[in-house]
Amino acid sequence: QGSIAVAASQATNVQFVSATPPIIFLTGSVGASQSQLAFRVVDASGASLQNQSLVFRLITNAGTGASIGTVGNTADVVLTTDVTGAVAVPVFSGTIPTSVQVRASLGSNTSVFALSNVLTVASGRPVQSATSLGVSNFSIEAFNIDGATTNLTFSMADRQGNPVPDGTQVNFVSESGVLIPPVCVVSGGTSSCGVSLRAQGVRPSNGVVAVLAYVPGEEDFVDQNFNNVYDAGETFTDLGNAYRDDNDSGAYDAGEFTVPRAGATTCAGGTNGRANTCDGVWGTVDVRTQANIVFSTSAGTITGTLTNTVVGTSTLGSLDVVIADLNGNSMATGSGISVTVTSANNSGCTANLPSAVIPNTTSSFRQVISTAKCTNGDRLTVKVT
Repeated sequence: QGSIAVAASQATNVQFVSATPPIIFLTGSVGASQSQLAFRVVDASGASLQNQSLVFRLITNAGTGASIGTVGNTADVVLTTDVTGAVAVPVFSGTIPTSVQVRASLGSNTSVFALSNVLTVASGRPVQSATSLGVSNFSIEAFNIDGATTNLTFSMADRQGNPVPDGTQVNFVSESGVLIPPVCVVSGGTSSCGVSLRAQGVRPSNGVVAVLAYVPGEEDFVDQNFNNVYDAGETFTDLGNAYRDDNDSGAYDAGEFTVPRAGATTCAGGTNGRANTCDGVWGTVDVRTQANIVFSTSAGTITGTLTNTVVGTSTLGSLDVVIADLNGNSMATGSGISVTVTSANNSGCTANLPSAVIPNTTSSFRQVISTAKCTNGDRLTVKVT
């Protein structure tokens, strides 16, 4: 009979497990500004070890404002593994979009360590200069017909070109019809979302329907000292209250939809911004973009001007055609265009049609149809379906 001392299993490796979430956003933005970085300590057989001391060091800082353990801390943090051999350390974003790494080393042997995979810090808040509103069909056959639809996609980014956080909500308002849904939510890291506009209700007399999309963001500014934070004296774009320009006059008119915010500073207002509703202070603002959708009539007008050059008994020429709906707008996007030739003299008259469809536009469509071998009495018929 005797006694044998069994030594504790020795830690031989530190493993990085995960960063949750892998993308965080600048302090003060709408997205998450904290991520949990998980590590695990194992022995030579891969078994997890508890009560192991780990020293966490922030590798990437360099004035970015990122911190570890607690907000604002950049010093090493010491934590102990739990019964599963795991331990997690919080990392907080700062003011600069960057990549952040954390080094976790054994307290008993700092040569045994692991580095976290890259944790990304993005800016987060959208700015006016990085927004756009895409439309699937700028003109739909809807002036007298209910139910026609078109899709609108609002795309945005922060001032560094980074995507905005998932969960960002964009509001839409329309002069006519119904928006389904009225609010869209960014998801899947796309930094965009969309809605559908369906024709119904009272139409504007000119057939043009204004749609405004807006989302809380921040005003653009010139970062003169490169700290990615607005500092007093830096140039910025002061935007007025967002409004929907129903009559496309380029200025706010009484009765048009507006997003109410405080502000009375003299200013031009900016993109879809009411004049003299700025606040003179850099800060948050409704980032906005408008698109005009044509509710096209089913009937249209086709006008043409014929230009001829006579060569012997034949004519080389062209027919300059303008196609519009009854309000002078584009006919429905994708409508078919055709031209037929009726030749009383079997002259061999031909006509070349450059485009067989109405393009995706809001304005009337003009194209030049070239002809050859046409003689007096030949007829060209242009038709839009």
